[in-house]
Amino acid sequence: METQLYDGQISLVLILTGLSLFFILLGFILIKFPPKEINSFYGYRTSQSMSSKIKWHLAQEYSAKWFIGTGIFLTLFLGISYFINLNPLVLSITYVSMMIVFIVLQIIFTERELKTLD
Repeated sequence: METQLYDGQISLVLILTGLSLFFILLGFILIKFPPKEINSFYGYRTSQSMSSKIKWHLAQEYSAKWFIGTGIFLTLFLGISYFINLNPLVLSITYVSMMIVFIVLQIIFTERELKTLD
């Protein structure tokens, strides 16, 4: 089975791959250079995470791992979608939907993890 991509599809895949790699990079940046102090500019910022230094540091580490996992999953999805030759519209909608689901899950699970410190 031969897979042929058109210029628009190649551009779409490159953009989505870049976005997936950005998630991975963002996770590694948050692990390597976590915000030392609670701030309203950089890091995972919710009222729960900003309520104490312990929660702040846990939130940064935990959410960073979610960013990395999300990026890896989305990259794998793009690789698989190449072989099943998804329509560009279906690919875009599916990718964005999965990205939103993972971001919501990241918030839910990070907040749940923070509540264990109460």
